[in-house]
Formats: sequence, structure tokens, C-alpha cells
Amino acid sequence: MKSACISALLRMLTASAALLSASDSSAQAPAAQADVQRIVVVMDDAYPPYTFRDAEGDLVGVLPDQWRLWEASTGVSVELVATNWAAAQAFMKAGRADVIDTIFKTPERMRLYDFGPPYATLEVPVFAHKDLGGIVDAQSLRGFKIGVKAGDAVIERLAADGITGVVEYDGYESLVLAAKHGDVKVFSVDAPPAFYFMTRHGVVQDFNKMFVLYTGNFHRAFAKGDARIMELVQGGFDRLTPREYRKIERKWLGAPFALAPIFRKWKYALFAIAAIVLILAACTIALGILVRARTAKLAESIDRYNALARQNGIVTWEVDLDGVYTYLSALTEDTAGYSPANLVGKAHFYELHPETGRQAFKEKFLRSIREGYGFRDVIHPLTAVNGDTVWFQSFSIPLRHPDGTLRGAWGTSTDVTQRMRTEEVRKESERNYRTLAETMKDIVWILDADSLAFLYISPSVEHPLGCKSEVFLGRPIREYIRQTDAARVEKFFRGLVEDFHNRRTSLGEFFTLEIPLLQKDGASLPTETVVRLWLDKETQRLEIHGSARDITLRKQIEDDLRESRRQHAALLAHLPGMAYRCSNNRQWSMAFVSSGCFELTGYTPEELIGDKTAAFNDLIRPDCREPVWERWQQALASHKRFVGEYEITTKSGAVRWVLEKGEGIYDEHGQVVALEGFITDITERKLAEAERERLLWTIEQSSDAIIITDPDSTIRYVNPAFERITGYPSREAVGQKTSFLRSGRQEPAYYEAMWTRLHQGLTWEGRMENKRKDGTFYTEQASITPARAPNGSLLGYIAIKRDITREIEAEKEKNALQNQLAQSQRLESIGLLAGGVAHDFNNMLQAILGYAEMALAAAKDDESVLRDDIAEIRKVALRSTLLTRQLLTFARRQPVEPQAMTPNRNLQNMAGMLDRLLGDNIRLKLDTSRDVGVVMIDPGQFEQIVLNLCINARDAIEGAGEVRIATETVDIDDANTAQFDGVGPGSYVRLSVADSGRGIPDELQSRIFEPFFSTKPFGKATGLGLPVVYGIVTQASGAIRLHSAPGKGTEFHIYLPRVGSVEVPIPADAGTQAATPSPGVRIMLVDDEALILRPTHKLLESLGHSVAPSNSPLEAIRLFKEHHEEIDLLISDVAMPDMSGPRLLAKLREIKPDLKCIFMSGHSADHLHQGDLRGLNAGFIQKPFTKADLAEAIATMLKT
Repeated sequence: MKSACISALLRMLTASAALLSASDSSAQAPAAQADVQRIVVVMDDAYPPYTFRDAEGDLVGVLPDQWRLWEASTGVSVELVATNWAAAQAFMKAGRADVIDTIFKTPERMRLYDFGPPYATLEVPVFAHKDLGGIVDAQSLRGFKIGVKAGDAVIERLAADGITGVVEYDGYESLVLAAKHGDVKVFSVDAPPAFYFMTRHGVVQDFNKMFVLYTGNFHRAFAKGDARIMELVQGGFDRLTPREYRKIERKWLGAPFALAPIFRKWKYALFAIAAIVLILAACTIALGILVRARTAKLAESIDRYNALARQNGIVTWEVDLDGVYTYLSALTEDTAGYSPANLVGKAHFYELHPETGRQAFKEKFLRSIREGYGFRDVIHPLTAVNGDTVWFQSFSIPLRHPDGTLRGAWGTSTDVTQRMRTEEVRKESERNYRTLAETMKDIVWILDADSLAFLYISPSVEHPLGCKSEVFLGRPIREYIRQTDAARVEKFFRGLVEDFHNRRTSLGEFFTLEIPLLQKDGASLPTETVVRLWLDKETQRLEIHGSARDITLRKQIEDDLRESRRQHAALLAHLPGMAYRCSNNRQWSMAFVSSGCFELTGYTPEELIGDKTAAFNDLIRPDCREPVWERWQQALASHKRFVGEYEITTKSGAVRWVLEKGEGIYDEHGQVVALEGFITDITERKLAEAERERLLWTIEQSSDAIIITDPDSTIRYVNPAFERITGYPSREAVGQKTSFLRSGRQEPAYYEAMWTRLHQGLTWEGRMENKRKDGTFYTEQASITPARAPNGSLLGYIAIKRDITREIEAEKEKNALQNQLAQSQRLESIGLLAGGVAHDFNNMLQAILGYAEMALAAAKDDESVLRDDIAEIRKVALRSTLLTRQLLTFARRQPVEPQAMTPNRNLQNMAGMLDRLLGDNIRLKLDTSRDVGVVMIDPGQFEQIVLNLCINARDAIEGAGEVRIATETVDIDDANTAQFDGVGPGSYVRLSVADSGRGIPDELQSRIFEPFFSTKPFGKATGLGLPVVYGIVTQASGAIRLHSAPGKGTEFHIYLPRVGSVEVPIPADAGTQAATPSPGVRIMLVDDEALILRPTHKLLESLGHSVAPSNSPLEAIRLFKEHHEEIDLLISDVAMPDMSGPRLLAKLREIKPDLKCIFMSGHSADHLHQGDLRGLNAGFIQKPFTKADLAEAIATMLKT
């Protein structure tokens, strides 16, 4: 069964090689990626073909495809961020990306980043408009406005050459569009995107490639010192195979031999054609003499003009915003006949333009002046005084007033009339030469020496090749040469150019070679071509000139002569191996070998025949020689054919596997006279077999489960990892449908969607919940791919599955802990709000309570109704303080008196009260463990915890039920402290209150500790019960946990730190009585709230004290300076606008150091003692307070 499985596997290897390779790469990923799950890569989004956006805006190109392969190889997620280049660099500098791609290495960038190795070499040329010449190197760019891409490395390179006149655009495409619209004449764009965008926007023929500024390399860069990411990224790309890289490059760059078409106009090329035509026709000699005469005359005219220009200068002028001349130099009269006096202040600049085109010139000229950008190198006509047309080349810059506003333009105009006339003569000469060339039968052509693309080809090409001459322009010559000869011809031309640069040949030297040109129908036209190099002096462009003549007839005669010879050797020459005849000796001495021996062994037939250079036995690997000899002798003895496989070593030292089939040649006596046979190379077959073995080993060693099925999903093979994950051995799994692993937890629609995708021939990826042999469930990440034969038929499916059960559980645990932390922080924030509300409420209650006590004291004895009403107001105010205390308790600002207490004893004491609280239908069950020990908590707060939880339990039970209260000792260690909201490890007493009520829904459990939130009907609860419990427990350094489900009751667990194991005796009643102060104390009362100041003042006076009230700390200081000898005690609010109470006390004690003080505040003393009141040796009374509370506080302070 296993051999059958392996056979099925081997048949599928070809279809699944890419998938297995990706799996293998993932399995061998370096340790550096173990803790990296995702990286961010930023790059340029407009650098075709490496990276650009398609019509739908999606990022495509060489680099996105390479990064996708990298992602599949490493298993690390890649987020590609593509934007304009300046923004991409800012993104990387801000630390928002791990890698920046498509970057050149420069000195400035090397200070910011670490660079990976280069992976692409790119030319950075300079382009100029076809009408511009003389730009041959960086220095010749001075004075020009150079268009560049913002953030490009070329800016730094130009600056190093002293070129600063650059204009930045946000991308290469916007730069090319600016050039198309005439906004820039000279620009630099890297070669690949340059020809892409120039071709796309139809400007290839409008601009010339002047020179290559420099050659740069693409790198990937990383943050300085980030060796981990650099190692991860480079390691991932190193694991990609050359075949994968070539596939991507063929997709986006085309075949390696395809050259980018460079379209050039051929108007300057016809001068060169004249030299070829001179050789071909005698009539061109006379025409050449005429041209030289005219050229000499033209040169003489130019010399005179240059001398005149140097003597008289250039016409300078100024105009206002309407184009009226405001200044004009005297040279105007010499060039156009106009006197400056007749034009300045009277004529417009554009009025001298001929009527034809005047309106367009006027609009362009006025727009440049009024918009303040000027113009440069504008060639335009002007009508002279005598009516002739004079041509000028003009330049202007804006003129401004001192305040910066435009006032006009200043410019220069150079008389270029002679140059324009010369250009017309040259064009006429070109037309004459073109006429001559186009009447010739031979094909005349011109190639650009760099790209080997046609710059010109004569119309005579149409008859022999069947194509119009326009078709050839801009396209490389290799496209029109027979494929077998293209490389030879191209190599010849490249060598010719190299010889010229190395001074091994010169311009004008003629060479002859045969070039087979392709006709339109695909047939080959043999030509004998005469070529030479030519340098265009105006553009400094090196060109190859050629004249091709049809030699079809001559070639046919030569082919006929060779055919008879070729037919004789054709059979042996084309056999994929070596035919031989040799002797039956230890050297296998060869008497004949076919020419195929050279490809097989590296030796020519002459070197092997007669053992001239080497005997064939020397080629056989030493360990194979004896077995080959013995098997040959056995075959000869039985007159059977010999068939054997063995290894040989070629002349170059390479080792190859060969298959030999041969037999003996016998004489009439049965003696062996020779051996004849055939030997062929089977190295690739052997390597394929080894590769299959390696792939099989990889599958067996993979940690991921790999399953191979037939088309109906019957399992044919599983690897050992499958057995470890599922528990099913191979013998039990093979032959079953893959569905036998299903857990039943996923809907049928999920599997239907999976099969729909697979039946479409696509790879499916997703998660599956399956069941192991032992019944446990597990989750796996699966990738299933259809496997197809070379003819496209479906062989089956290959699934790669990884068990991610532990990762999912870890993620769930992490999310739960994060939710607990968020809930704790939320309650903390609400607690701060509750404390602030309680403070303000206490201030209002103080005013109500103070006025109520004053009114009660003032009421007469016979006013019983009034006294009762006032008493009710006082009672309500006192009861309201309970609400603020609950808020302060929740906010952990209520003063408490923690003491060691025994929870069991307090619960026993509360049992009777709790029975009455729960009522007759609810049974109370106390389940306290012995020796639970002692906790440190305010006893009153402990009782409040129990009461609040029991009240909630009672309200949750409908009808009869049970409330269970239990205590026990638990230990919390370091491993599980995170489950208890941050409590430390140690011993704890767990108080549990459980009920049999309706339970709390999951969606409400996260809100039950929020103040004022309640599940009870409106008006039935304050919503502070559980928040107060939470506040008390947190204040006691404990934790609270909830377990509840609808219909299953609720159970709260309170964890309080255990401080001992010995029970604390019940303290005896001290029997002390509150002290009462003697009347007549002189008190200064300070509070900024009038509602509190007035009733407190009255209360103090009713106690028999004299009071100096003040509603301002500053006023209090002034009064104290005048009467400090008369004041015994300061009673002050803590928080006041101008000055705090503690600060006021410090000021007054500078005057009277022994001054006693009582602070009052709506906050608790416990809260304030942690801040403003610490170390002040002052008393404290919390609002709201009664007259008795105030009297007791004064008496206590006066005794200290």
C-alpha cells in the first residue's frame, strides 16, 4: 500500500513543486523571524516596471510580486505601503516602516539607514528637448532649469556637481507631463520609468537622451542598527530560487534580450547618409562639393556675425505690464532698423511681430509678464523697418517694485536670423540627399550605436521586406534579423563600438558582414551589408551607417553546395548523444565517434579516436570502470546487448550520468572484432530522481500535516506529522475520505464554499475544526491546492495543515486579561468621578444641615409643627450623608479604620439579622471553614459587603430559594495573579456569597460595578450596592470575582489578604465620652462658600464662641495681622480659589506659630491626608457635620 502511495505522490510532484518549495522554505526559516509576525515595507508607487499602479489602482510590478513570494517563503506578513517618493522617505524616517525599498545608496542616506546588497542596476540619464543641443555632461547643465522628482537621489548628485537650479515634481509621471506641456525642457528620470512614461504620453520623439549622469543600484534599507529585520528580510530573499526571480522578471521586463525602443527623429542623420551615397554614386561628389562650398560660405557669414555680436552686444529691453517698451538698447536700430526713441513709450513688444501668429504671441507674452514667470529661449519673428522678417531668440525675467508687486519685465533678444536661414539651407540639403537615397535599390539605414535602434531606413526597404520604412524607426535591429543570427550581429556591432572607444578602429572605416533580414511573411532575406561608424558632430551621437544588398541568389548557390555534405552528417550530428565504434580492450579505444561526443564529453572526435588525447576509459569514473568492464564481458559472452548506467567526468571536470546501449560485432568465427553502440546523457533524469527523493524526504520531515488525495478526496498519502496531530496512523487514514476527521462544529455551507473554490482550480485557505482519534477537538490552519498533470487533468489535492489550537487558546486568554484590565481602569475612572460628586454634595448638605440646626434652635417650644418639619429636614440631610459615604467608599475616599478581625465571628453575629433580611422564603446557609484566620478591614465595611451582596441575592430570587455564605483559605501564586486584577501572591481568605436566583446575562456582567447601574426596576435600587462592594474590597487590597449564568444563579468571591491565623479578641468598650469645649473660644472662620460660612458662623456662636468670619483667604490674612493676639483657633475650608487652606495656615503661623487649626472639607480626611494636610498638625472635620460634631472637634483640638 505504501509503495502505491509513493507512486501517486511522485506523479503529482510536478504539479505541486511550487507549493512544496514554499512549505520547505517556511520550515527552514531562520530564528530571526520567530518573534516577527508582520513587517511594513514602504516604496515608490510610480517606478515601472518595478512598482506602479494598474488601471484599478492596485499596486503591481516586479517588487510587489517578489515581496509576495518572500511573504510566502518566510510566513511573515508584509504590509506594502506605496506612495510618492518624498512621502515614502518621510514615512520611513518617522519610524512607521521597517523597510524602505526602491532606494539608491547615497552618503546622506547612509547616515540614516543600513543598506542591503544591490539587486538592480539602473541608468540615470539626462533628457533634453529635441531643439536643444550642447548638453554633454553635468557642467553643461548650468543655467538650465532641471526637472527632477522630489526626494530623488539625483538632487544630491547634481548638487555635488554644483547644479542647484532644479524644479521638483512629486513623481516621474508628473515630471514627464510637465515636459510635454513645455514647462520644463531639461529633466532627469531613471531609465526604466523614463521610457515607460515618455512612451505612454507620446513625447519620446520630442526629447533626446543627452548623456547618462550616473548609474545607481536599487537597495533595500533598514533603520540604523536594526540587524534583526535586515537579517530576516535578506534571508527570505536569499531563499527565493533563481527560477522564481526569472519568472517575475519575464512577466514584467520581458525576455532578457528585448531592448527598450528609443524613438529619435532622423532629420540630422541624412548628413551621414551623404558619405555612403558618395561611395555608391558619382553624382553625389558634385553635390558634396556644392555643400562644402555653401558650408564654407555659411561659416564665413557666422564668423562675421559673431564678431559683430561681440562688438555691439545683445539687444536689451524693458516693458511694462501692458507690453509697452519702457527701455530699448541702441542695437535695435542695427538689427531691425528701429530707433529706440520711436518705440519707447509708444509701441508694444508684440506689435513688431508679423501679423500671422501675432495674437497667439501676444497672449503668451502678456501672460508670462503678468503672471511673473518670464520666458526663456523663445524664438520668434519680427518685422523690420524695411519689411523684412528678422528672427530673434528672446529671454525675460520679471521686474518688481520695491514692495514686491510686478511692474513689467526685462529681457534680451539675440538676432538669430542668419541661423534660421542656415537651418533652412540645411533642410534643403537634407531633402536632396533623401531624394538620392530613396531612389537607390540597396537598403540604406542608420542605427543608434547605444540602443542599436533604427534612426533612419530608406524607402527601398519596402520592396524586399514588405514593410513601410516608418515601421522600423525607433525599433532595435535584432527584431528584423533572423533569431539565430541576432546575437551574432549585435555582438559584432557592440564590438565595433567598443573598438572605437578603445581607439582600435576609427570613424569612416568600412566593414562587411552578412545580415539575414526578416521579411514580413517571416522569410529570411540574406544581405551583404557594408557598415561604418559615424559621429554626429551636432548631437555628439555615435551612429552606425549601413548599406545592405540582397544576396539571395549567391546564398542559394552556396547552400546547394553545402547541402550534400550536410545530409551525410546530419543524422549523427543531431543525435542527442554519441554514436561510437571501439575495440574491446581496457581502454575502449575508439575507431569512430560522432560529433555529439563533444556536447557529451567536451572532447572532439579527433581527441578520442585512437586515444589521441584521452581514452574513453579515462572518462569513466574510477569506481565504475571495473563494473562496466565485467558487465560488457558478460553480455559479449552470451551474445546479448549491453545496457548500463554509470558516471563519466567531462573534459571540464563536470560529472555526468550516461546511459550506454551497445552490442558486439563478431567475425565468422564468433570472435569479437569491435563494439558498436550509443551513449546518451541522462544527468537531468538522475537529478530529477534525486530531487524527487529530496522532496519526499522534506514531506516526511515536515512539522505540518500533509495529505494527498485523489480527485474524489480519498486519502492516498499522509506524512508522519499527520499521525502526530490526529492520532490516526497512516494505515487507518489511507483509503478514507477526508471528511472522517470532521468535528461537526462547522456548517455544511463552509465545506461547500471550500469545494466550490477547489473545483474552480483555485487554492483554498482557511481554518478547520476537526476531531482527533481520542475524541478531542483541535483547530488547524489549512491550505489545499489542486494537483494537475502536465496536460491539465486533475490528479487530486494536496493539503498542508498546521495545528493552531494552542495559539488560539493563548489568544483567547490574552483577550480575557486585556478585558479585565480595561474593566478595572474603567471602574477606577468612574470612582474618581464619584469622589468629586460626593465632595460637592457634602458641601450642599452642610449648608442644609447648618441652616436646619439654626432654625431648630430658633423655633419656639410652642411651634411644635414647625420644629417637627425642621427636624425632618435635619433627619433627611443626615440620611443623605449615607449616600455620599457610599460614593466615597466606592471612590476609596471614605475614612476607614481597618483592624484585625475574624470573618467567621462577624458572620455568626450577623446571622440573625441576615435571616430577617432575606425573609421566610429564602434559606440562609453558613458554610464557614475552621481557622480561616484574620483579615485587616474596617468591620463596618465588612458588614456592608455582606449586606449588599445578600440584598442583591434576595432580589434575584423569585419565590423560594437559598443564599449560601462560605469562607475558606486560598493561596494565590505568581502564575495566576493576573486573573485577580493585579493582587500580589500570598494567602487570602475567600468570602463567597451564592444564590439560586435568575443569574446575570453575559452582556451585563461587565457593567455591574458601574455606579448607578442596576438590573432592578426603576426606583427599586440606587445602583451603588456592588460599586460600594468593589470600592471596599479594592481599598482593602483585595479582589472580587463573579461567576454567573442565566438560570443558574450568581456567586461572588471576595479575596481579602490573610494577615494571621489567631482570632482577635473582642475589644472592650472604652466608655469614653466626647469632650465638650468651654465657651468663649476666639475663632477665625474662613470659607469661600457663603452658604457654608453663614450657618457655620451661627453654629459657633450658639456654642458660645466669638467668631471672626471671612470668605477670602487674603482678607483673613489681613484681619489676622491686626487681631492675631485675639484669635485662638482657625477653622478653614481646604480648597478655596485664591489660596488653599493649608497655604493659609502656613501664612498665619508665620505670624503666630502656635496657632491651632481645624480644616473642614467635603472630601474625606483619608483622601486629604495623602496630599495637602500631611504633616500640618491640624484637626479635620468632614462635611456635613452637626453642631455636636463641631463642638467635639473644637474640644479635641484645644486639648492637643
